[in-house]
Amino acid sequence: MSFSSSSTYTFPNTLVQASFLPAAPGTSFSPIFYGNGQPGNCMGSVNAGNSYLLYVDGSGINAAFRHNLIRAHQDTDTYTGIHQSLYSHAATGTAHRDIFAPNDPLQYAAVWRPLNNTTFFGMDGTVFIDVFKPGLCPYSNPNNYAMIYITPPDGNRPEYATDAMFLDAVEQMAVNLIMAVASFNKTTLTNHNLSDIEVIRTCMYSSNIYMKAGVTIGEVAKRVYAGFASQLAKDATGIHLVEFENADGGFDVIKPFF
Repeated sequence: MSFSSSSTYTFPNTLVQASFLPAAPGTSFSPIFYGNGQPGNCMGSVNAGNSYLLYVDGSGINAAFRHNLIRAHQDTDTYTGIHQSLYSHAATGTAHRDIFAPNDPLQYAAVWRPLNNTTFFGMDGTVFIDVFKPGLCPYSNPNNYAMIYITPPDGNRPEYATDAMFLDAVEQMAVNLIMAVASFNKTTLTNHNLSDIEVIRTCMYSSNIYMKAGVTIGEVAKRVYAGFASQLAKDATGIHLVEFENADGGFDVIKPFF
């Protein structure tokens, strides 16, 4: 399989490629999923979710996910309960589930939550991987395999008292995301019903309603990159490509780092 494209970069000290996605035709946003019939590899798309109630709804990209998942005939109201239950059962840091009701949209779900970590507050820093049932993949494209639902650092929390504390959490969120996908991909060695997540498509989380006042988009972008780059260089992850949703050019500042 080929993971390259016409404008591909490579993360330092890795074989992991990166690309930057422009806006979809006729819109001001990068697509969060492959289109119907669009070629690609098994992908997990990052949803900057709600760090308090864990729902798929609200505003921003979380609302865009809801729209896309409803179009795929998913009952998005079920995600809140699935996420909250997994989180409550992850006393050791992780939990998974592979038995679901007929109306649930998932065949597998897992959570990784920070423990004894002073970087995050509340449920910030948590990663859920939600693997869709085969008939419920967005745009009927089986490579739209999973939603990677993260709970980004909320810069409005008073606990992030300084810009540095907030940006450290942004970077660690990226580290946690890569660690979660790497852990999931190791699961596929023994659970042959699952496939490796080879492609991550990511938004710039913590850059809108969760942005800390006084912090710039460029600073957030650089710390997202730093977290990805450092963790990808540490260990084999099964990840081959990271696609940055870059319709507004916010991720342009990281291109010189490749």
